[in-house]
Amino acid sequence: MRYLIITYILKPTGQSDESVRVEDKLTKHLKTYANIILDFKTREVVKARMNEPIPRDWDKIYYYFVNIYPDIFNALENANPQEPK
Repeated sequence: MRYLIITYILKPTGQSDESVRVEDKLTKHLKTYANIILDFKTREVVKARMNEPIPRDWDKIYYYFVNIYPDIFNALENANPQEPK
């Protein structure tokens, strides 16, 4: 478990579904279709795009989603411990 991948799928009604998955590796398909990709090993925003690009600010994106998916974030952090600075 290294990457958090969030994809939004637009439905014909105009609403969107949010798909969340955790992966060890990134494929070309994931890089192409995902909206948000967070790398928990390097603490890097690999991709951040909604209808247009959004700033790749780790803290802003992290703190937005951590409250929505606390169990997933906890598992990713435990699998990718950071060395003290």
